Amino acid sequence: MHLGFIGQSTECAVICNNKWITKSILNSNSIPTLNGHLIHNSTELKSFLKNATGIYICKPLCEWSGKGQFILNTKIFRNESINYLNYPFIIEEFITAIEISVDIFTHNSNHVIYPPVYKGITSVETRHALNRLRFCPYNWSKEIEDKILNYAKRVAIAVQSTGWLDIDMLLVDDNLYVLEVNSRFSGTTRMISMVSKIDPYEITVKAALGEQIDNIIINRTNGISFEVPFYQNIQTIQKDHIFVYYSSTPHLWLGKITAKVDQKKLPDDIKKLLIEGGITEYIKDIETFLENYL
Repeated sequence: MHLGFIGQSTECAVICNNKWITKSILNSNSIPTLNGHLIHNSTELKSFLKNATGIYICKPLCEWSGKGQFILNTKIFRNESINYLNYPFIIEEFITAIEISVDIFTHNSNHVIYPPVYKGITSVETRHALNRLRFCPYNWSKEIEDKILNYAKRVAIAVQSTGWLDIDMLLVDDNLYVLEVNSRFSGTTRMISMVSKIDPYEITVKAALGEQIDNIIINRTNGISFEVPFYQNIQTIQKDHIFVYYSSTPHLWLGKITAKVDQKKLPDDIKKLLIEGGITEYIKDIETFLENYL
């Protein structure tokens, strides 16, 4: 059996592996990003801080999933620490915004885009989104959702994608900014599969077998999916509407609960899991969202 190669081109991998190159490519294609500065050394940082006020987020060029990021607050920053930072890095002003992720698959100039995932409000704690409550889909307006999906397609074209992209964006009022582009799946594949009934891995296999993907349309099912981390031992579950698994790598949390709900009331079995997992603080947020969305 002949199998085609499905993966990112070298060009796309190079672009996405370096955040500064990514930002430059996006800006040259009129795709908005946050204003940022590339800091090569302590001298450049000292020069930048002379006229800087407020809070900034600093990102290594070639790390992902938030690794190596740190917050720089100009009010409390100690100048003697400048020489101990890891250079180079990108410095961007911190803004309060809604964080969004989108999975998009590109093959032979065709795009399959999943519903955007709501990943919470940005925080100076720099907590990774896996440590937060996430929803899919979210109750944005149709205009905003169309804009998110349009940006995702434009990003895929700009970075010369030939496979999967995980695109992180920020939403401030009606303005969108692309935050990061990863040339891989996101960590939300189970969520988007639950809410769409189409497994991203199946799409990849279809493309590898030479089947057409241009007729694949992601239709939402009734209901929403959500995902939360848990911190206390609970049973593993693998059902269509509930999936519980333990992480194989060290984290502050033990694993994640992914669930699909198609009613306004949070089902008792899911609520029980949240309580047993030590995450009761999320229950009210989930119940409020279900009441407003469904």
